[in-house]
Amino acid sequence: MKLKFYGTRGSIPICDAGFQQFGGNTTCLQITDTNQIA
Repeated sequence: MKLKFYGTRGSIPICDAGFQQFGGNTTCLQITDTNQIA
């Protein structure tokens, strides 16, 4: 099993044009097991 974290900058949200598509305070977790994404 593999865990991958995206958007983990810390505890301070950000407001900037470069973060408008996904958000500046969004954290995402990807779990991969036996070559499949859950």
